[in-house]
Amino acid sequence: MNLIDKDGLRPIINDFRDFFGASTDALTTIPFTNYSALDLFGDLGNYDPCSDAAKAGSLYGTAIGLASAAKGLWNAGKGLFQSANKIKYIGRLEDLKNIPRNQTFLDQLPNLGSPKANYYQNMSVLRKALREGKIIKDASWFRPNSELAPTLLNPSRTIGQTFLGAERNLLQNRGLWP
Repeated sequence: MNLIDKDGLRPIINDFRDFFGASTDALTTIPFTNYSALDLFGDLGNYDPCSDAAKAGSLYGTAIGLASAAKGLWNAGKGLFQSANKIKYIGRLEDLKNIPRNQTFLDQLPNLGSPKANYYQNMSVLRKALREGKIIKDASWFRPNSELAPTLLNPSRTIGQTFLGAERNLLQNRGLWP
């Protein structure tokens, strides 16, 4: 996005506007046209029926509108596929089973042998993904931080005390997790 189009909707709005013949930007080169006559059907509006330019303008405007709409649909579809590569999931291992492996961090997080080393590696990978503009989603969103996640050494451990809790804490500090 940019400062002029913060929400990214301007191209889509322009494409719809062009499709229905409401655009005059692309049609300013046609002489002797009344822009209210440049509609989808070519027979509505107030124009001189004897003017060939008005008839040609209606057809030209419709062609420009259809081409703009096709371009908008293409860009929207392309954006959907690109955004799938930008999504990464965090969560408990049992919750990540049904998510494609390329949308998780599992391949980037080999066991380094100690919890401390694994923690630093985990936070480093997560921060790098945030810097790259990845969208982070929580596959374990239904598990509160207070839910038990016991181990043999710590039977009263909660999710808030696991790596998932640390990841959520990092995202919460950046305003990206509730």
